[in-house]
Amino acid sequence: MEEEVSATYVSDEELDDEVEDMKDDYTSDNAGFDVPRRRRQLSGDEDDVDEAVIEDDIQEDRAVSIQQFRGRGMKKADRIDEDGDDEERVLSKPVPSVDGWTIIVSNLHQEAEEDAIKQAFEDFGPVKTINILLNRETGYLTGVAIIEYEVYDMALEAVQTMNGATFLGKKLKVDWLFIEKPKPTSRA
Repeated sequence: MEEEVSATYVSDEELDDEVEDMKDDYTSDNAGFDVPRRRRQLSGDEDDVDEAVIEDDIQEDRAVSIQQFRGRGMKKADRIDEDGDDEERVLSKPVPSVDGWTIIVSNLHQEAEEDAIKQAFEDFGPVKTINILLNRETGYLTGVAIIEYEVYDMALEAVQTMNGATFLGKKLKVDWLFIEKPKPTSRA
């Protein structure tokens, strides 16, 4: 018993019209997404019609969904402003640690050495202590160092000068380790 299969040839214009209608229906329900186009191609005999899905062009500039987070740490002072500066850091002021003024350096090259880091930051004054965080498995740097200065002015100059500076081919991020949160303002 052989089953008889029949196929009909649909012209490209008819198919394009059908796809456009489907696309209009789909986009009204799902704004911002594209519908993959389907084309029918002839293979061998004119009676056989194979359906092949041609990959649609994925638009990378689709609208980005914005999530609103709630909970601890998501207050207005903790959000990032349009310039990329953290409002909390802008509104707050540094606080000394028990032994001095402490800064945190991130985005260090993993093969940087302690002496090279210390020498780069001693240009602003004597470094009291330096702690470099290492990965236990590899022995390489995690990219973070904590540096402590005795005097506020030296630490301030280090933060202002080294933040955004290039060290071993990587752009450093330097900021205060301890900060005082801004006092809440009442809107009256």
